[in-house]
Amino acid sequence: MFPDIFFQIKELYMQKPFKFKYKGMIGGEALEELIIEEYQYWSHIFNEGSFSNYVLCFSEEVDSLGQWVGYADNGKGCCLGISFDEIKNYCMDSNGVLKLEKVIYLEDEGIRKLTSDNAKMILSELKGLRKWIVKEITSDDNCDDTDGLLRFNFCGMLENVFLDSLLYKSYAFHSEREWRLFFATPPRKERLNTYGLKDTFTGKNDLEKRTLRFLCSKIDFQPTETDLISFCAIPFSDFETNPVKSLWIGPKNNINESDIDLYLKLNGYNETVVRFSTITYH
Repeated sequence: MFPDIFFQIKELYMQKPFKFKYKGMIGGEALEELIIEEYQYWSHIFNEGSFSNYVLCFSEEVDSLGQWVGYADNGKGCCLGISFDEIKNYCMDSNGVLKLEKVIYLEDEGIRKLTSDNAKMILSELKGLRKWIVKEITSDDNCDDTDGLLRFNFCGMLENVFLDSLLYKSYAFHSEREWRLFFATPPRKERLNTYGLKDTFTGKNDLEKRTLRFLCSKIDFQPTETDLISFCAIPFSDFETNPVKSLWIGPKNNINESDIDLYLKLNGYNETVVRFSTITYH
């Protein structure tokens, strides 16, 4: 969706322009200035990694060659069989902090149409937004506050579009039959930096406060040779019962059944079933 949504907004406006004002400019020039500012803002946000929903991905497809190759060290790894009901209940018990959604796969044309539809929706909102701001809030069409509120609302529209885009993926990956668990509202890392890792936060609303509190209690870091990657750890101990129902051994994994079965039992996974991939791997 990013950055194509910006190009679509500009192109659709040029096809059907309407009266628009921003920072003393009018028409296409005003809209282009607003787009440039927001493009630079979102580029910075995405590049620095402060806008994240910490997506956890699942698949309905257990034994798939494509996924063994792409996600399990070329078939040398393992696959955890997680209970869908346990994940769903965990999400429902999060008080709105987490969402569990099935991915929608779209062909290239479908992705273009989705982007275009979102651009049309945003333009429809922008069309009367400045007039509403002046009438209901600022009473001044020429003040900086009016421009600031216009941009603030435009930014919010874009954020909603980017959040919704988490539900979509190219049809080329449809065999994965993916589900995603993620934060309903993206926790901004700079807020954790501002308030510290403590249990008191201020936020735009109660959901943001609950999200920050949840992330604060579970954030962890994975160091690599060149990076430090933050992630939200969800330990199995958070679940009422063991969510790991099965463990699938990859087609190029050399672990023998007796050893992995003993390992699981020694670590308390007595009910976890061990299965081996039936994929023919050349």
